[in-house]
Amino acid sequence: MSLLSEDEALALQQYARVASVYLDKLERYDSQELLSSSMAHWLLSNDIFRMPTEQLMGLVSQLNPVNDTSILLFPVDESISPLCYREVHNIIRELTLGIYIFHQTPMISLEANFDQATICQLPPAYINTKIGQLLISVDYMMKALWHGGYFPKEKRTKFGERWRTNLDVNLLGVAETKKNLLSEFTSAGLMDITKDPDFITAYDSMPAEVPDDLETMEDIEFFMKRVDDINMRLTFTQDKVFFNQNIFMIDAKYDVSSIIKIMDTNIDLTGYERLKSRLHMQEEIIQTFLGAKQETRRQLELLKIISYLVPFLLGMRKKMRIPDINRLMSPYNSDECRTERELPPLMVGPDFKCKNFMAEDSYFHLHGGINFDLETNVMQQGPEELEKEYENICDIAMKEYLTHTSSEQQRVRDHYNIPTVNVNGKLYYAIVIEFEVFYSAAPQKPLWVRAYCEEMDKMKPKRLPVADLQIHEQFKRQFGSKKAIKYKTPMVGLKICAQQGLIAMFSALTRKISGTRIGKQDEQGMSLIHYAAIYNRPQIITLLILQSVDINVRRNNILSTGPTALHMAARCGSLDAACCLVSNHANMTVTDQNGWTPIHYAAFFDHKSILTMLLRKSIELLELTTANELQSTPLLLAASSGALSAVKCLIDHGADIQARDTEGNNVVILATLRFHTSVLEYFIKINNEAVPVWRILVEMLNDDSMEKKDSAVKCLETLTTSNPNYWKCILDADGVPALVKLLQIDSDDMQSVAASVICNISENDQVRLALSKAKAAPVLIILLSSNLDDIQSRTAIILSDIACVENNQTLIAECGGIPPLVQLLYSDLEDVLVNAVNCIRVLCINNTTNQKTVAECGGLEHLVEFLAIPSEDLQAGAAAALSAACSKNIENQNRVISEGARPLVELISDTRRGDNRKGLITVQVKAASAIEALASLNPASQKKFLELGAPNALMLLLKDGSVDVREQGACALWALAGNTKTQQKNIAERITITHIIQMLLEPTEKLLNVGCMMAIALGSENIANQNKLAAAGAFSQLVRLLRSPKTSIRVLLKVIKVLGILCTGVAYQNNKVTQGKIADEGGLPVLVNLLAKPPNDEIQVEVAFTLGTVILSNHENQEKLAEEATFKFDTLLTMLRSKDEEICLRAGMALTIFAFNNTPQQMNIKQAGGISYDVFDKFIQSNDEFYQCYASFQIVVLARVITDKDQVSLTAQGIMMLVSKLSSAEENVVVLSCSLLAALSHTRAGLTDAMITCGALDLLVHKLDSPNDLVRNGAAVALGYLTFNKTAYRLLFSLCRNVPNLFDKIMKNIGEEPKISQEFIEDFQQATRIGLPTQCLEINGGHSLQRNKTSSNRRPKTGTLPSTARSNPSENKNRAVSAPPMSLRHRSKHTLPEIIEPVFKKGTSISMRSTSSSVGFSSENSSLDIKPADINK
Repeated sequence: MSLLSEDEALALQQYARVASVYLDKLERYDSQELLSSSMAHWLLSNDIFRMPTEQLMGLVSQLNPVNDTSILLFPVDESISPLCYREVHNIIRELTLGIYIFHQTPMISLEANFDQATICQLPPAYINTKIGQLLISVDYMMKALWHGGYFPKEKRTKFGERWRTNLDVNLLGVAETKKNLLSEFTSAGLMDITKDPDFITAYDSMPAEVPDDLETMEDIEFFMKRVDDINMRLTFTQDKVFFNQNIFMIDAKYDVSSIIKIMDTNIDLTGYERLKSRLHMQEEIIQTFLGAKQETRRQLELLKIISYLVPFLLGMRKKMRIPDINRLMSPYNSDECRTERELPPLMVGPDFKCKNFMAEDSYFHLHGGINFDLETNVMQQGPEELEKEYENICDIAMKEYLTHTSSEQQRVRDHYNIPTVNVNGKLYYAIVIEFEVFYSAAPQKPLWVRAYCEEMDKMKPKRLPVADLQIHEQFKRQFGSKKAIKYKTPMVGLKICAQQGLIAMFSALTRKISGTRIGKQDEQGMSLIHYAAIYNRPQIITLLILQSVDINVRRNNILSTGPTALHMAARCGSLDAACCLVSNHANMTVTDQNGWTPIHYAAFFDHKSILTMLLRKSIELLELTTANELQSTPLLLAASSGALSAVKCLIDHGADIQARDTEGNNVVILATLRFHTSVLEYFIKINNEAVPVWRILVEMLNDDSMEKKDSAVKCLETLTTSNPNYWKCILDADGVPALVKLLQIDSDDMQSVAASVICNISENDQVRLALSKAKAAPVLIILLSSNLDDIQSRTAIILSDIACVENNQTLIAECGGIPPLVQLLYSDLEDVLVNAVNCIRVLCINNTTNQKTVAECGGLEHLVEFLAIPSEDLQAGAAAALSAACSKNIENQNRVISEGARPLVELISDTRRGDNRKGLITVQVKAASAIEALASLNPASQKKFLELGAPNALMLLLKDGSVDVREQGACALWALAGNTKTQQKNIAERITITHIIQMLLEPTEKLLNVGCMMAIALGSENIANQNKLAAAGAFSQLVRLLRSPKTSIRVLLKVIKVLGILCTGVAYQNNKVTQGKIADEGGLPVLVNLLAKPPNDEIQVEVAFTLGTVILSNHENQEKLAEEATFKFDTLLTMLRSKDEEICLRAGMALTIFAFNNTPQQMNIKQAGGISYDVFDKFIQSNDEFYQCYASFQIVVLARVITDKDQVSLTAQGIMMLVSKLSSAEENVVVLSCSLLAALSHTRAGLTDAMITCGALDLLVHKLDSPNDLVRNGAAVALGYLTFNKTAYRLLFSLCRNVPNLFDKIMKNIGEEPKISQEFIEDFQQATRIGLPTQCLEINGGHSLQRNKTSSNRRPKTGTLPSTARSNPSENKNRAVSAPPMSLRHRSKHTLPEIIEPVFKKGTSISMRSTSSSVGFSSENSSLDIKPADINK
């Protein structure tokens, strides 16, 4: 004191008071532990530990400060809240006190208390510090992720205070409560960690535990028996250490590793691998999700800073520099830094997602810890930009630092920004630390260090050594009364102190043991230094070294071959202990009884940090081989144990990747033999040509050794399951033939696994081809009869994939594959059934022979039966298989429909909600697919489904959010629409216009196509529905599709047809509303452009027809078309000469529509060159009655523009041909003929007379009795138009008066918008009131009149034409359309007797026999009287 100035003396006194207050706050045992620890650090306790040691590598030994100011650059994580300067300075202050004064580096170890609580074992210097809080919080979150449950911080603290009381924990640590333990924990705040939004997907990658699986249960039991000796440890290290003068860049990272503290006497290497494979998945989850929560991520960032500061300050201490605490910002108060001393136990509920721990109805403690690597890699000069920006970085960093540190008198703020700088495009915090001179020897410098050291010296005699009673109380507190008594024995007490790191008590107990006895080994051959190494207690090792214990002492030293403490530390991943041992000259090359050195243990047991430390000391260890018969390198051992982190570390350090042991095994073979697929995946990823993984695996498949075959195929199974893209690698390595050969080995296990591998890759076409080439089908068919369900199931999958290759459907069937597949349908296992059903489905797709074989084998009955089984997979599969087996197969459809229709409809009608909704939707889609297949082209089937209400059920699918579901629903509905207009219209009306419009907005071709077909069905020859579609916006969508370049050719063609059909009603009656909509939407120019530049001829001719309908009898649209310069009739005339007959005929129809009731257009066509008769003659002479009808219609309408035939003969020929077709045996031909005759009835004058002359009236009346509603409707419509002809009016009126119910038949079948003479209706109604001849007959005693039940005593529906229509029947208002245009691809199968065309000449008359009187007709253009011969002969 006399050497100090007055100011210094006062300052020292003040520092002494601060130090005294700090030390007095500590509990007695904490202060004892603090004082003992300060004397037990091999690197820092220089006044006590004066042994020669090797220097630590990196920062500690290389640091050479150029001045007293250092700047640390730490990467900015923008996903978290900014770091606070004051918080970082507080950490620096705590580290300075811990390292420089108390000789302790930060770490944490969670240790079990006897009552299952968890003791937070921090170095005493870091109790009640920010560093301590960070370590506890992060370690707790790591353990929470490991266990799957946790308490939020506030609830954890409260529960920690009262859990013993709540559970009535007795003195033995046993809960005596009768309450439900899990309820107590959950009510206190315990939660499944996956309920936290940040961890919802944490365990998704883990394979599901199968409770009933024996192997799974054995693994869980094996794990749980040893779980107390297993923990998870977090280790922080530095990657690259860059610097430039006094600027240092932090590049820290952390690794999660599992520690197994079980010696080889309790577990063999195979058992270790069994545990490690389970732990490896858990490590990956913790590593991935530890930083998922923002708060934890921020804490990890601060721990990274600490991980750099620890070796940095150790290096500065070595250079006699200490942070100037007076230049640090004000510290946090003690309440803000209070740490938890104990954590409450955890439980996991049966519904918790994480299944790592399966402790039922019991709670458990946490165990593990966090370490910081004191060594770093060699320091390197920073990047060039760091040097360029040096001055700028210093200016920015110092400016903010000085601002903060000079404002200490101001009020403390909540947050202090740390300045940031940009280096190489990356943002860094710039943290400034100022240093001053440090002396560790007395008198210490600076003064505050001296004050602390002196106060500690004063306290030592008062607190040390720990008294026996206090030792007993401490044992009792941590281990319980029973064990505390046992630990009274000095050697037993020393052992537990060495294990738990109880330094003060260990020091006290060593005083009771003589020097020789302290090295005594226990019954397991272990000495205290071995236990200290296993449990990572470097301070205990330091105290033992001070006691002259041999650092290289072997376990069971009598034999002189056991492992040393360094072997133990390397095996258990005890980094601090290993570092202490190596630095104190432990032998790194000594071998144990297995011939292994410490680096071999570190490699095999996957301790990257130990490997790195050893290789920093001696790189020659990298290729050191074991002293046994295998002579394995560390890399080979790491590969054989699945130590992936070790493998990566060794390869990064340059290990020989091609090394082999004495049995010729390399890393790939060893990893495969031990089933370590994670190692294989790493080698696949690095793609090193020296170790071609796939080629080696295939070689093992072909090897004579069954062990190699077995391990290789099992690894392939795992690899192909984890990554579907590996199929290409196996294919390129020629693995498919090798796998097929394995299927032929007489081993159920081998066949099963090989089939599993093929299953995983066989969905790829190239693999299917390779399987076909390897002739796998016969082998697989044999395996269908295996006794193992797995083989049956997998074989069915592979066969279904192979069947997708061309000709393989037939090959499998010819090899007898279908009967055994159907036989599998008797299985009780769902997987077998599902896969067999799917294979049958694939075999039946578009294969009539296989469909028939499945039916003959009884497969259809099974499939129908499966529809009622409560399994969504099986129901969906069965429905899909029925769809394939019945598609285009009427016989199979009829077999299924009687029993299968109802369950299919019931499946679609199911409206369940909940978690299984997705599976239900799949079933409904497949059921809809089956309905589509069963109803297609089968009227009986359609009728059945309609009776069962299938349309209502399918409508539900149209409302689903998935486009695929809506698509299948729409396709099934259209299948139910059948081929008749009536049925199609009925379905379209059920769907409603709203859904039809929605279909036109859909992105898929099928939905667009169905939408178009529905629009046609609804609007065909129905102007009212056409107008409704227009009002709903259908035409804007249709024109949009017409204009869009994304519209497919198929949809484009359909859209064009829809536009054409929706412009006309019955008998080509135009609809000005829809015509106007198309024009308003800009459709005309688009159509004209398509006509000029069509994608194909079919679209061009359809565009021509649609253009004709758009301008039909519409003057405005005709003018707009005339304005389109690119439109020319030459285009249409050219199409008439197409080699494709259908194009030619359709072009003729297009010209016909243009010319229909339009003399100017006829003249335009004639001026463009006209048409020769031979264009039509080939169709008239054709055997196809549809061709004959269309051609006949065309020659009548186009008679004026056909240049080589006179108009009258053409007209007569056409009319006669159309009338003759009313007697056709094919009903669709009759419908078409009726429609075309109706259309001609409102064109030129005289045509109706010709129809009457040819006998049309009697034939049409006869057709009113047809069972086909379309025929009846066509006949009634044509008769309606004929009533505007006086002769027809008179004849039909007479027939209606004399033929019972004829008038009712006409009115019933004429449709919703009848075109019939109003005068005819009124006259008949008048006659009815007066009395019809048939009525008079009954009154006068004749036969009674059999009236139609549905029409008796009811006024028939009459037309709505105004009275002017009677006087001007030819007026062109609301013209009707003919039947829909013929399908260009449909041809009649019926051949009528040849009709001989009569020769027409002017003035010639031909007699004709008819039921009605002969009628002469006079054409406008001719005075010809026609009396044709009887065409009915």
